[in-house]
Amino acid sequence: MAEKRKREENEIKRRLSLIEKTLQSITYKLERSHFNDYIEYVSNEKRIIKRAFFIGMLKGLGTAIGFSLIGAIIIYILNLLARSNLPYIADFISEIIEIIESK
Repeated sequence: MAEKRKREENEIKRRLSLIEKTLQSITYKLERSHFNDYIEYVSNEKRIIKRAFFIGMLKGLGTAIGFSLIGAIIIYILNLLARSNLPYIADFISEIIEIIESK
């Protein structure tokens, strides 16, 4: 009977030791991943809204600048094609450029 109780106690100690090691491992991984900082960030709604707003502004600005550059490059290429003496293509492109410049 005492032997059985001792085995049970040893089994309980072994399981507790395993649980303790597992908890230490989880704690270490959470600290390493800066989980507390993430929870603090998520709990601050004003910060999230401000960050999303500025990200949206920067995306819009980047889109506008990119579209302007690509449009300018396309118009430049069309001007080059219009100046070349290709019979029908030059006339067509010069009409397109006149329409764009008039607006």
